Amino acid sequence: MAARAVDFPRAGVICDAPRQMCFNRQGPSIGLTRFYDGPSASNRLLALLSGSPPQREFQLSSGQLCDVNQQLCWDGGWRRRTMNPLLSRQIFGPLPTSGTAMGTASALQVPPAGERQCKLMQRDLNVLNGPCRLYRQNETVGQYYVVKMDNGKIYRFQRRASQLVLSDATGSWPVFIADRGNAVQFRWANLLLEVSRPRQARGGAPDGVVPPTLTPRSTGENGQDLLDNIFF
Repeated sequence: MAARAVDFPRAGVICDAPRQMCFNRQGPSIGLTRFYDGPSASNRLLALLSGSPPQREFQLSSGQLCDVNQQLCWDGGWRRRTMNPLLSRQIFGPLPTSGTAMGTASALQVPPAGERQCKLMQRDLNVLNGPCRLYRQNETVGQYYVVKMDNGKIYRFQRRASQLVLSDATGSWPVFIADRGNAVQFRWANLLLEVSRPRQARGGAPDGVVPPTLTPRSTGENGQDLLDNIFF
């Protein structure tokens, strides 16, 4: 079963044929999946991983589980019955001589500051559509602008110099932001996240509607104003 499900195209790479997904020592790889399984498979993986933290563990169709932190693969899935040296060497290289401490990451919990409607599109395909919450998150590496969907997907944007960047399980991507009047659009890779704008008043009335703006705004000073407007 393992031979039918898992392929070793080259050192450091495992491809799972039934799932049409390839992995390296960092976990699922969009680039490798595109190279070995084609653009349709890589687009599915991009949509799957988008808004999720990097995967520190992944299970193959053949039943084995690989742990990115420990740099080991195990038979028996999540029960980790026996370490699998063949898979471990294939994807992580020579086996470690001493135990590697398993890192744990806990996201800073911040109360949401804004309720919105969000829509995620991959080209013309509607991937997600529903309520979302917006807030800022301060960490030691700086401030993040966070969009959290009700299904648990999280999109974290950070300004690095003059560029807005998103980092998630798919990698790090430059982000382009545009003001569409009643919504703000974030574009990266082949994805578009559209976030409803807070309703603003005409003449101060609380139920007014923001008039549409057809010209996208850049991620420069105007872009910062736009972020400040929707993230509280």
